[in-house]
Amino acid sequence: NKPLMTNAWLDHLLVVPERKLLLCWTSKVGCQSLNILFRNLRRRWDKRMHTEKIWWLNAPAKHGLGRADLERILRDPAWHKAVF
Repeated sequence: NKPLMTNAWLDHLLVVPERKLLLCWTSKVGCQSLNILFRNLRRRWDKRMHTEKIWWLNAPAKHGLGRADLERILRDPAWHKAVF
């Protein structure tokens, strides 16, 4: 299989594994709001989300996901994917 992503994408992905949700955000297009939204979505499952910090709390690496895992998720129809 041909790779679907480059390493540059990894800093622009947010993950909510409990909802099988993967989001690729674009700089300057509501990225702060999306990071806050994903933090708030995950508070139910992860008490670390109860913080003032917003950046990279739900980055793939925080969930133990590497590039190979993300490639699998991108191909998995059970996961919801979005770009904003």
